Amino acid sequence: MIASRVALLCVALCNAGCSLLNDAVTKPAAEKPVGKGDGYLAQPSDPSALGPDERLLLAEYSDTQAAKLALETQLAAARATIDGMQAQLRQTEEVRDKERTGRAGSEAELTRLRSLLQDRETKILSLHIEKAKLTQDVLLLRIEATERRADTAAHASADLEGVATPLGGGR
Repeated sequence: MIASRVALLCVALCNAGCSLLNDAVTKPAAEKPVGKGDGYLAQPSDPSALGPDERLLLAEYSDTQAAKLALETQLAAARATIDGMQAQLRQTEEVRDKERTGRAGSEAELTRLRSLLQDRETKILSLHIEKAKLTQDVLLLRIEATERRADTAAHASADLEGVATPLGGGR
């Protein structure tokens, strides 16, 4: 019984080994990876020797390579445009920042000048009020002086009238 089991195991191992050996012998060799210049289409050959499928494939390959080159050129141009626009944006931002700084300074100066103007207008109004008060005082003094002169003239004319009338009463 053990012998039969050992024999079965040997047969199974032989079968497995033989099938592995058979696979290794019948399996095609691994192909070398195709490099840039190693492909079928990259090999120089006579175009007339190619079949219609191969010519179509070669034409599509050539068109694809040309499209790839055109796209790479467009990409380089787009990157250059982007770089130029970014530089222009940085310059514009610098100008904007300078203008903001200048504007802030101008606004501060404007606020200072407005305050100064307001102070001077207040001072001018105060001087106008002072002048009006002084003019009023001058006019009041003139009125008072005129009234005194009038009183003095009235007293003087009354005194003159008393001197001008005879003492004896009469005529």
